Amino acid sequence: MITITHTEERIRNTLYGLLLFGYTARALQIFSFNPLQHLFSDPLRHWTHASEPLHAGPMAFFDPVGYQLWLSVVQKLTAGDPLLVAFYTITLAWLTPWLWYRAFRALAISRSLCLLGWAVLTWLPSWLAIYSYFMTETLFLPLLGGAIWLSLRAKRKQTKDAFALAVLFWTLASLVRGIAAPMAAASLFWVWWRQSDKLLKAFIGVLVAGFLLGPVAYRNYQQVGLWSPFGNSWLNRIYAVSGRKTIEMELVKEGAFWLYGYSSPSIDAKIFSPLSEWQSQRDGLLKIKVDLSRKAFDWEKEYNASALNNTSGLYWENALFLFVGPSWPDNDSAQTFARLQIAGRWFWLPLFLAVLAWSCKDWRACRRQPLIWILIVVWFYFQCLTLLTVNEGRYRKPFEGLLISQILLLVDYRRNKSIHG
Repeated sequence: MITITHTEERIRNTLYGLLLFGYTARALQIFSFNPLQHLFSDPLRHWTHASEPLHAGPMAFFDPVGYQLWLSVVQKLTAGDPLLVAFYTITLAWLTPWLWYRAFRALAISRSLCLLGWAVLTWLPSWLAIYSYFMTETLFLPLLGGAIWLSLRAKRKQTKDAFALAVLFWTLASLVRGIAAPMAAASLFWVWWRQSDKLLKAFIGVLVAGFLLGPVAYRNYQQVGLWSPFGNSWLNRIYAVSGRKTIEMELVKEGAFWLYGYSSPSIDAKIFSPLSEWQSQRDGLLKIKVDLSRKAFDWEKEYNASALNNTSGLYWENALFLFVGPSWPDNDSAQTFARLQIAGRWFWLPLFLAVLAWSCKDWRACRRQPLIWILIVVWFYFQCLTLLTVNEGRYRKPFEGLLISQILLLVDYRRNKSIHG
């Protein structure tokens, strides 16, 4: 039987109190700033496409399908009633930090540190204000936490069911945000490599992922000519390497045509304000024309024609957008938690550098539980070191959870080392 000291008991009770108030704050945030009050730009697009599941316009196939399916279910269950929409949004907002807490527990971190991590994520402004908007992060964050938890569980239990469940959660996360796909591959390979019955579990994993991804890939091929279960990434890739401020595209297919325009919110953001008025150096307008009946051919042609010869400056900008830029659209200065997340954006880059140095020093902690560091490295490579998209501050949110997880691991390692020597 494990006994705890009076001091540790008081700490835990304090953390439970913080959790109670934090969950109340999450509910009040959503009641005060209901997502239905913020139907513009991306939130409006997600809500509209979810309400029109048979809509065959090309824009409906740019995003992965997962979040729109979730919103379609919410719309069916609520009929658009604001109170019911708030109920399901609060449920999701409450599940998010709890699923990450389960991941902390699966990392074999001490219970008090797990509770501390749970409380930190519950109160984290950038993980709170976003739930007032229909954005993919609201579903991706809980799925990512659940996928990490179930991956560690599958490694421990060594059963077919546990491995299949981990594959399921990672696949669902990938259908919400494409960045989860390489993270899923790295995580599941790490779990699979330590399994017995490798061939059987590999078959089960392919079967589960294929069952979900295959039909979506076929659907996208039939509609826009691309074998991709994660949506159409060509627009983001072309825009990212072009160095232009705005992109306009004309899409044609069998006599029909569509005109779309797009500009990233990062472009006009003064990310160093109030210290500097610096803004992105991107300028000008890029126009592209794509015949969807030609599959990926026109997309590749436009990509090659649009890419700058020297993209080094774009990489630096992209890294700054990611680590210093404020999250959008949850940057409404009328909201307390939005103001806090804007102010807190300065915190993450120096914290990352400190954790990087700390992890190198206590490398044995990373070797003991390498999954979080593996995910950080994969996320950093694809989100920061490639020009797959023009980054925004909100793309940092999953990294924030991973960084806090790594800090808990390192603190727990130090704590155990001081106790046991």
